[in-house]
Amino acid sequence: MKLLVLLILLSMISCSSDTITDTTETQYSTEISTVDIEFKQELGEKTLLEYEDSLEIADDTVLAKSVKAKVKVTDTLQVIGTIPAPVIDGETLQATDIYIITQGKKRAYVSYNTSGDVFKGALQIVDITGGGKFVEVDQTIIFENRDINTVSYDDGYVYLAGASEDEASFSSPAFAEIIKTTNQGLIPDDYQTSDDNDAYRVIDLPSFAATGIRKVDDRLYVTVGADGGKIVAIEEPESDLSNGLHLYSEFADVEVIDFDDARYVDYGSNYVAAVSGTNLWYQDRETNSSATITISSDAIQYSKSTVDLFDWFFSSYAYVSNGAYGTSIYNLKTGTLTQEIPQQIIEGVSSDLTVTNAVTGAWNYYLFTADGEGGVRVFKKTLFSTTFDEITSIRFGDGLSANAIMYYNKYLFVACGKAGVKVLYKSVDSKFSKAYSSEDDFYGE
Repeated sequence: MKLLVLLILLSMISCSSDTITDTTETQYSTEISTVDIEFKQELGEKTLLEYEDSLEIADDTVLAKSVKAKVKVTDTLQVIGTIPAPVIDGETLQATDIYIITQGKKRAYVSYNTSGDVFKGALQIVDITGGGKFVEVDQTIIFENRDINTVSYDDGYVYLAGASEDEASFSSPAFAEIIKTTNQGLIPDDYQTSDDNDAYRVIDLPSFAATGIRKVDDRLYVTVGADGGKIVAIEEPESDLSNGLHLYSEFADVEVIDFDDARYVDYGSNYVAAVSGTNLWYQDRETNSSATITISSDAIQYSKSTVDLFDWFFSSYAYVSNGAYGTSIYNLKTGTLTQEIPQQIIEGVSSDLTVTNAVTGAWNYYLFTADGEGGVRVFKKTLFSTTFDEITSIRFGDGLSANAIMYYNKYLFVACGKAGVKVLYKSVDSKFSKAYSSEDDFYGE
């Protein structure tokens, strides 16, 4: 079982918080399994996700509600389509994370893993140039023996992180992968055999699984592990480092920070932050000074949490999904808690199924939470308000869990496990839209 392997491996990991200087050679094969790449996987008709003028819920099986007696049309959610999850050998993969880019070609990168003992993953690269109206899967990359738990993108490179069962190649299951994309943000079909010296690198990391990844300035931050978890910060690869698999200590200036149950990492203009089940760690990007805030006294083991950073005038906020504790919002400039939003409670549904798995913001006015089988909640605050108020929510049905969420150009993209990615339409207030909305202002970064 994956969990049994986790406990065994974590008991073998050292807990050093010092900068890594050991350059002992590790003998292993640099030949990792090749991946299969499929192009132009249309979702039936390309206009499958085209929404109607009416904002009525299109699917009667979708449960929608409003928490206010009077809610404007602009406070309505509509499910307009689904991006299906890939299927490998009859096994439906489960969507785990989403990252959206808006520079040049607009794309959503969706990561997938497999539940249970099987290690299989995928990356979908989705064309969202038409917002949510027209959605097309341009590429599906299949990883036969690797779970892909999380994904991000920066300046022509896709960053993946997850776990592998390839014991012959990896010293421990956790890994990160860096892949150079084309100008269109796609993966070259020959990237593993490319003569380009930085076409791809796979990094062998300590612990059982990598859970979060972000490129910040010249460093790559990866969160790994549960018990004995860590934040691994790696300088950009040296130019003479070849393509293929490398132990993390081969990279220049590697820093390993002990951080039990590390779950996710993000960054804003001023800070880098990582979240665990019980703590929020953040580091000043200019001074490299860091601090830790306790966010809960206990946490559900091996569950999901995320952090989304947002800068607003002279403040820097961290939106933290905190499982059974709902959502917590912190001002990192002062290190103080500014608001707590309880988890969603639904009559007849176990509270264990409605924990807050992920959170994201849009500017400083909207907040969106992915609440497991509770679906999605939308919160809003006015210009001079200090707190968010819930305005609407939507459930996808029993057994369908919202696990990750991103907002772009009036559309919500929600990772729902084996149900793939739900695409929702969420209009914004017209005055707000005219003043602040643009294609490059999305989800709070």
